[in-house]
Amino acid sequence: MACGGCGALDEVLCRTCATAVRGGGLPAALAGTTVRGAPPTWAATAYEGAVQRAVVAWKDRDRTDLSRWLGPALASSVLAALEQTEHLVPELLAPASSLSREASGPGRPASVLLVPVPSRRAAVARRGRDAVADLAAAAARGLRLQGLPVVAAPVLRPARRVRDQSGLDASGRAGNLRRALEVGPAGPRLEGRVVVLVDDVVTTGATLAEAARVLREHACPAVAAAVVAAAQRRGGGVASDEGDPGLVMGGGAD
Repeated sequence: MACGGCGALDEVLCRTCATAVRGGGLPAALAGTTVRGAPPTWAATAYEGAVQRAVVAWKDRDRTDLSRWLGPALASSVLAALEQTEHLVPELLAPASSLSREASGPGRPASVLLVPVPSRRAAVARRGRDAVADLAAAAARGLRLQGLPVVAAPVLRPARRVRDQSGLDASGRAGNLRRALEVGPAGPRLEGRVVVLVDDVVTTGATLAEAARVLREHACPAVAAAVVAAAQRRGGGVASDEGDPGLVMGGGAD
């Protein structure tokens, strides 16, 4: 066994790398997105160094044991999204401080639905799982343990094949993903839900913008989005998706 972040022996994730995944224990921060239509997006940490290596190991090297840290990191981003966007849906969402309290009658907070960004079918077949859907479910379980009315459901699915996102700028990514998602026939009822889109990594926000568009067409706007990590832009550019160059949706290629 080796640390998923730095390779240290006899560690699933060493203390230093675990701290990096948690964002150093700081509250999740608003991630900068560059694509029009992307919802406000919160990230627990930056997609670089040990965090990037851990996410890649979890996603493509069958290190599902890392979900123990990535799930709570995503949950912290979801909680930040709910706390910071309460004003957008005052008729649905009770103040964050009351989300964990039992309520009944007219003042009861609406349930929160975590909608994972879907991966390509080929990626799911290769991995034997939908990694982001599993991550969303883990985050939802953790939030329910805190008393929050949160469930996760794979509402969205790919509608068509898309190009590899690697090397595309924000405009190219947005065009590549236009009309690339749809609501599946077996999705849960969306009315009256507070919807938070979730993914493992955000780069430009193109995938999240497309997912938000689909939900708006079904009269269910996404309040916000939450991710584990946000790719950092240096010198005005977009960080490369070196962790998963073939992935288009659902992890690291947004």
